[in-house]
Amino acid sequence: MINGQWAFYGRSSIQQSDGYRDHAGVSGHSLFFGGGYFSEKHILKFTAFTGRAKTALAYLAVPKSVLENQRTFNPLSQEEVDDFIQSIVMLEYATPIHDDILFSSTVYLNHADGNYTVWLAPDLYNFGLTSYFYGLNASLQYERPTLDIKIGLHANDYVRYHSAFIAPFQSSQLYKNAGHKNEMAVFVKMSKQVGRLGIFADMQGRMTKFSYAQDRATYLDIDSIGWHFFNPKAGLTWKIAKHYMLYASIGKTSREPTRNDMFAGFDNIDASNVADIGDFSKVKPETVVDYEAGSKWIWNRGQIHLNLYHMQFRNEIAAIGELSYIGLPLRKNVASSYRKGMELFIHLDPTKQFRLHTQVNLSRNQIASYTEDQSNQTYTHVQPLLTPTLQFSQMIGYKPKPWVELSITGRYTGYSYLDNTSNDDFTVPASLIFDGSVDFLFFRDRSLLKFWINNIANTKYTLSGYVADGESNFYPMARRNYYVSYTHHFQ
Repeated sequence: MINGQWAFYGRSSIQQSDGYRDHAGVSGHSLFFGGGYFSEKHILKFTAFTGRAKTALAYLAVPKSVLENQRTFNPLSQEEVDDFIQSIVMLEYATPIHDDILFSSTVYLNHADGNYTVWLAPDLYNFGLTSYFYGLNASLQYERPTLDIKIGLHANDYVRYHSAFIAPFQSSQLYKNAGHKNEMAVFVKMSKQVGRLGIFADMQGRMTKFSYAQDRATYLDIDSIGWHFFNPKAGLTWKIAKHYMLYASIGKTSREPTRNDMFAGFDNIDASNVADIGDFSKVKPETVVDYEAGSKWIWNRGQIHLNLYHMQFRNEIAAIGELSYIGLPLRKNVASSYRKGMELFIHLDPTKQFRLHTQVNLSRNQIASYTEDQSNQTYTHVQPLLTPTLQFSQMIGYKPKPWVELSITGRYTGYSYLDNTSNDDFTVPASLIFDGSVDFLFFRDRSLLKFWINNIANTKYTLSGYVADGESNFYPMARRNYYVSYTHHFQ
């Protein structure tokens, strides 16, 4: 703080890595600046960020037959790279306009520009992306000891230009098109406390529209499309005792398909693919109704959270386990599906020396009916891809001295499927991974020296992938690896 009213913050970062997989490194740098004026009646904050990253691409998985002998194999070549820069500026303002009413607003601009190269035999293609995303949100909040009401709006505009070239890139432009999307949303949030009973409700109305500016050499009749959504949520909390409470909620959320969903993985619409894409209403909006109930027990030695959920989807825009010709995940509607299960979080400090941290997610996930595009075969009551039934982690920390702590964490992930057919030939195997760390505090607790060792047992494992050419393809996770960090706080 300067003169009790002004504050500033700056940060510069540089990252350099050769990557775990062959020729898969990244080189990047960024600058961050924030500052503001803070008084009893007014807060004005400015935030700016800019960064650039050059990446050797490794977004393709490795066939199972290759992975067994070449764990770090990268199907992409050294010529397939990307280079992107992104800049964000944001101005925030807040002021009380009454004893119980606070006004706040934010304006922002997000600009990104760059390109990436991909071999599409026999040529090397370069795809360019330039985008502008700007908007405004504003809200009024009325706050009393037992009542809180917030109303607001959010409006934004987004345009992204797509282009493609064949090497040499300077004089071989294939196309240039643009997607334009804007939206307006209004919301009301309310919470009310009545004794030990808390009541809350949220309502959001959202309108959004997408239009497409095709390449100048293309003459197609392509209409824009718009969507209107109403997303409500309501719930109760009941504080049974000082340290224990129960809660329940129900909410509905809808979302529109992305450009890649509507374009069926293509980057440009022309006479060769317009029949496959159809009009933009071919992919329907997704709607999910989420039911949740649970309990929280919080006391001075720890806390336990138990949450039960059931998410019922209509027209889920689900991944199909395949990639487009430029490496983007392909998705399509499935009429009916659900995710339901239990989440458990436990943190305990049984003594001054020991601490325990447990997380469990036990779930059942299902698609009612799924038709595979290539075979046109329909499968019923199948498990969605990459949705393991059990995920579990357990951390044990031990402090033999106040200035040193040792910890070990075990992470278990159950098996999952690589596609939506529940075919046992295409699965991600279950994995159990152990990580460890040692922390040292010194210089009157101002300095922290931390050592990590990840994947202590040097296990070969994977968490995701897809099916290509009738074979499982996996993204290999790193084997045993080490990190060291040092942090010092100046006072």
